[in-house]
Amino acid sequence: MADLDAPLVGSLMLGKVFVGNALVAMYGKFGNLEDAGKVFEYMPERNLVSWNFMIPVFSENGCFQESFDFFRELLVGELVPDSATLVTMLLVCAVEGDLLMGKVVHGLAVKLGMSGDVMVSNALIDMYSKCGFLNEAQIVFDMNQSKNLVSWNSIIGVIIGKEMLMEHLIF
Repeated sequence: MADLDAPLVGSLMLGKVFVGNALVAMYGKFGNLEDAGKVFEYMPERNLVSWNFMIPVFSENGCFQESFDFFRELLVGELVPDSATLVTMLLVCAVEGDLLMGKVVHGLAVKLGMSGDVMVSNALIDMYSKCGFLNEAQIVFDMNQSKNLVSWNSIIGVIIGKEMLMEHLIF
């Protein structure tokens, strides 16, 4: 559908949010940001899943600022982000090296009571380490009460990074 229009989208969705979500995800996977955006815009109803599909549509296609913009728009609305939303945004922050936004998301995770979620914790470790803040990554790991294989692999990467940094400082 190269030229998507509102009546067509409306008739396809028939008021079903899950159909709109599936279309957003499909267009996003094919890199068709314009049609994904149109479907999202014309959806008669959006839920948190709709937003959680739309945010990575941009980031996975290299449009990181648009991901941040959608996240900000979500926060202004009535919906409350879930752990999937926070993990997605932390991954965007890690790729972009955006420590400030990463700290904002971390603070939001704490405020929403999700900082103990293992997936959020792992994403925080990843974000802090990719932004070069290895001590903060270590602190998040140490505070994680439900470590999994990803947690341990992430912290091993942090420890190796610390050792490499120390070697460079010594020589």
